[in-house]
Amino acid sequence: MSKARRSAVGAAISPLLYRVPDAAVLLGVSEREVWGMLRRGELPKVTIPGRRMTRIARADLEAVVATWRTGAGEFQPERAER
Repeated sequence: MSKARRSAVGAAISPLLYRVPDAAVLLGVSEREVWGMLRRGELPKVTIPGRRMTRIARADLEAVVATWRTGAGEFQPERAER
């Protein structure tokens, strides 16, 4: 498949997995905050077998937002240490 074709297809299809920077943009928080959510277990991570890549499933991002909407979430923004 040509690069132009992949770009056109990719624009029409929403990815199933997101990188941390992309997840941060979608959630409206910093990358540091997303890493903290992953570390605290508030956001499940997907590890690609045989690779050192952390990805976050779209469904998990939507679930986190749903908990924020209901006020049931445990979201605690990380504070910079002084």
